[in-house]
Amino acid sequence: MASYSEFGVSRSYLRHGFLTGDDPKNIVRDPRKILRTVLASFMVLALIATTSIVASPSRFGVEAHAGSVSGESYGAISASPTLQNPAKPSVSGSVRLTPALTGPVWTNLTGPISPPRANYVGAAFDPIDHYLVTFGGQNASAYPTNETWVWQNGTWSNLTASAGPAPVARMGMALTYDPVYGYVVAYGGGDFFASCGTTRATACNSTWTFHGGRWQVLPTTGPSPPVSMQLGMVYDAADSYVVASDGFSTWKFSAGAWTELCGTTGNCSNPIPHPPRFAGAMAYDSQAGEVLYFGDASTWKFSGGNWTNITSTSGTPPPSGQYGMMTDDPAAASVLYFGGCGAGCNSARATYLNYTWSFSGGTWTNITALPSPPGRYAGALAYDSDASAALLFGGDTQLGAGGNLNDTWVWGTSPPIGELLPSVSPPSPLPGSTASFSVKFNGGVSPFSFSWRFGDGGSSSLESPTHIFAVGGFYRVSLWVNDSASHTASSSLTVHVYVPLSVDLTASPNPAVLGQPVNFTASITGGTSPWTVAWSFGDGGIGGNLTNITHVFTTNGPFTTELTVRDSVGGVTHGFLNISIRLQALAAASTSSGASPLTVSFVGQAQGGTPPYAFSWTFGDGATSTAQYPRHTYNSSGVFNVALTVTDSRQNRSSTSLAIQVGGGTGPSSSSVSWFYEFVGAAAVAGLVGALWIAIFARQRMRRREADEWVNELTKDEKPRNDRTR
Repeated sequence: MASYSEFGVSRSYLRHGFLTGDDPKNIVRDPRKILRTVLASFMVLALIATTSIVASPSRFGVEAHAGSVSGESYGAISASPTLQNPAKPSVSGSVRLTPALTGPVWTNLTGPISPPRANYVGAAFDPIDHYLVTFGGQNASAYPTNETWVWQNGTWSNLTASAGPAPVARMGMALTYDPVYGYVVAYGGGDFFASCGTTRATACNSTWTFHGGRWQVLPTTGPSPPVSMQLGMVYDAADSYVVASDGFSTWKFSAGAWTELCGTTGNCSNPIPHPPRFAGAMAYDSQAGEVLYFGDASTWKFSGGNWTNITSTSGTPPPSGQYGMMTDDPAAASVLYFGGCGAGCNSARATYLNYTWSFSGGTWTNITALPSPPGRYAGALAYDSDASAALLFGGDTQLGAGGNLNDTWVWGTSPPIGELLPSVSPPSPLPGSTASFSVKFNGGVSPFSFSWRFGDGGSSSLESPTHIFAVGGFYRVSLWVNDSASHTASSSLTVHVYVPLSVDLTASPNPAVLGQPVNFTASITGGTSPWTVAWSFGDGGIGGNLTNITHVFTTNGPFTTELTVRDSVGGVTHGFLNISIRLQALAAASTSSGASPLTVSFVGQAQGGTPPYAFSWTFGDGATSTAQYPRHTYNSSGVFNVALTVTDSRQNRSSTSLAIQVGGGTGPSSSSVSWFYEFVGAAAVAGLVGALWIAIFARQRMRRREADEWVNELTKDEKPRNDRTR
């Protein structure tokens, strides 16, 4: 086959001529494909154009209503516990009287600030730092924690963040105060998830001290006791060392070294007799000079490095149980024992005891009386020598951590004053107005005296005083409460004296016009400048930090515009303005003129306002209709004024009109053709043009593809011919 190049014809020329119809070998097209493409395109575009008639250009406005402005007051009240004993200002005046106590009782001192719910919490009192410290435990999600809290002057404080690197999270870490070295010693503990290491001795067998509000690892020599979450540990004042036992072995800690106690034989492979080996309680009996152990209805004492079973000589013991709580009570010259779980803590038949017992003179005595803490096991119980009372915290009231507690109780004849909760009303008083103060607390021994300092030089000794702050600002108000047992508690709150923050909104013009800007203005008063503002216009639009701002509404309402105002000290208020769109009636007719009789279809629409809408037509010849899409026939010639009135659900009204000419011509004039037909005509033209463009484009694509096929046919033998030429 001859090459196209032999005839002096280029590939591009062949393709160009073929596509433009210049080539004599042009392939005849199928006209039915082009016709179907044109008709389909015309129908789609005509449908789109007709739909757009409903959304024809229109006008709408804004109807402003009186907006309500609400403010969020804030009191800036903060409790301020301290780790140091507060100064005791001399007080006089008002006193609160409570019934005198005749013996030790339980007093609930649970306040608004408490450690989280937990069981297996370790606790000990430090008489040098004057606080009772707690560590760890199992939280309400059944996981071990490593939080550190202290109880001082009737108030809990969380020292977790400031106590330095702390022991790893665990349950049942044993704590006791060592008076020889002046710090709290902590050791052991564990959990059900082996966070102390797979051998349970890689992280929990280190010895720690807590002093001055800080944790520190204590270097030790020699072996350490086995790691256990049921380890009991107390300071044995008679033997001058710390003694610890898990029910399997007994150890002493002195001069930085742990030593296992093996009895008089010194043979630790055959250790000294021990108390029952599961979940008992240990305490030092300061009256007897011995360490006391109780568990599973048996009582043991430890002295001189040996355990002795004294169950048979100590009278009727408390009910058999596990994980009871026990501490020395020097004020009552006895050892205090509370709670525990009977029938096995891990049994569905377990009972949670709330009995209170004392051990004195070698004998147990049931001293249970109301009120009493709820029954529990695995709580923390330690003696607070500053308050001359024993403190009970937390524990569990059911199998698992779901019953964890975080209540605080004290046992004694002179319970300390519980956490003070001072308050002021109103929370943010106005300058020159009266502010009323009050305080809530538990505990203490009557009578009480009060001392208030208002931060502006004013003071009061009343329990519930009033005070007037002359000038706006922040004032730190302090309160001290003393009782007859020399207990002192203090707290403070910050009072913000100021004019409340408020804002008023306006919109102009009112009503507004569709597509035209609406100017919003905010008038702010009160608070502490500078202010920051944020707008939300209700239609999805937002605005920035401007008190005068414009916004354009493009859709029907109604809308609620909101302005949020914040001042420099955290005050917040909100302003609201209801925006409704002006109601506007729209009317159209299928024709505006014609010979009599002339039947006309009318279309009524409404924009803005509040639906539903009511439509009322008058056709200019005495006839009326309430349909939205009525039809009417004119039987006489003339020009008729058709009026439409639209009423919305709020009784707002809008009217529009159009003219219908009957007779006097064979067709409509250009000035009277309805917008209905104008849109349909425009849609038809647009559809036709688009369809033709699509057909031409499709035709050219087909011709290009055929040209490529023809060119390939002409040139398919060219490459072999060229090879032979070489």
